[in-house]
Amino acid sequence: MNTDNSWIKLPRMFMNWQWYQNTNMVHLYLYLLLNANIENKLYFGISIQRGECLVSLSTLSRDTGISRDSVKRYLKKLKDTKDISYKKLSKGRIIVLLDFDKFQPVGIDDPALLLDADGWNEVISN
Repeated sequence: MNTDNSWIKLPRMFMNWQWYQNTNMVHLYLYLLLNANIENKLYFGISIQRGECLVSLSTLSRDTGISRDSVKRYLKKLKDTKDISYKKLSKGRIIVLLDFDKFQPVGIDDPALLLDADGWNEVISN
């Protein structure tokens, strides 16, 4: 899980998404979006690219409260509608959010662009 200080952008057009009325589907997709890598990384020798996350069905079920069978069914629907793709591994799968760059443009996590409590940009220097 990404627990750093990054954030996601969720455009209002998300409300027009074909699955928007299905609360479990929205929950699952937002979970994937929040957990997708924001940069390419190696994890125990597995290359996880920007917009991808490595998860298991059990983890998805536990973290979202959606049954394992439903998670599997929802992932198939998301794959069929080309919202995601995935590669099965021996202990989980790499899920690719196909529109990740549309929702999360490069540079969106730049600390210099963070807003302070009043909503003003504050330049943060290291």
